[in-house]
Amino acid sequence: MNIALLDVDFTDVLLIIIALLLVVIVAYIVSNGWLYTRSRRRTENLEDKPAKIITVISCKNNDYTIEREFQEGDFIGKVADKCPKCGAEMIISKIYTIPLESGQKPYKQSSR
Repeated sequence: MNIALLDVDFTDVLLIIIALLLVVIVAYIVSNGWLYTRSRRRTENLEDKPAKIITVISCKNNDYTIEREFQEGDFIGKVADKCPKCGAEMIISKIYTIPLESGQKPYKQSSR
């Protein structure tokens, strides 16, 4: 084996490794920036549209479920009422939004 072929300067190898690392870092930053702006545009579009907030209340025995308009103080896991079917506790299991068509009111305004 000829040692002259393997005579590689350490600084050359180090420069190649640093250049590769810089390329990887720049690619990572560019891809994350692109993904961030893309997701940001999507959330800005959702914020502009009116939505109706729905609360789903389920019986502990899973034999009765109702949906109603969201009320201030609702949170998942909150004990809401007694089940009219079996008398067990009813717990808020889901809260979600429904986008509204133009002309519909997003929710009823409560008077204080």
